Order: sequence, then C-alpha cells, then structure tokens
Amino acid sequence: MLSKTRAHNVLSEFTDFILEDDIRGSIVVSIKEGYFKLICYELRKFNYRLVHKSQITGTKTFTLVFTVVD
Repeated sequence: MLSKTRAHNVLSEFTDFILEDDIRGSIVVSIKEGYFKLICYELRKFNYRLVHKSQITGTKTFTLVFTVVD
C-alpha cells in the first residue's frame, strides 16, 4: 500500500479532488490540463496506469481514472 500513499501524495500537490477505491485499487482525479503528462509519468512509477480520460468542452481540466497494475 506504499504505492497508494505515494500516489496520493503526488496528486495532492496538483489537486484538491482525489477519490480512491481501495477494493479495486483505482484513483479518480480532476486536474488542470497542463499537469496531465507529469501526473501520468509520476503515477507510472507506482504501477498506476491511466484507464480513462475525459474533458468537458470549454474547460481546461481533465478527469482521470488510474488503476494499479500488479
């Protein structure tokens, strides 16, 4: 579970909205567009993979879903 704690610490630097599902090992986060590549890069270090990305037209934010890969 150390990777979950590290991922949460990284994400908390970029957003106030983090949802975690302990049973499925997934994280839902809402971030500004400019942080997308950096967050994906950092979470890969902790075995998290991006499984969903969406954006509402006219906004500069993404809603992302990551899941842990063993």
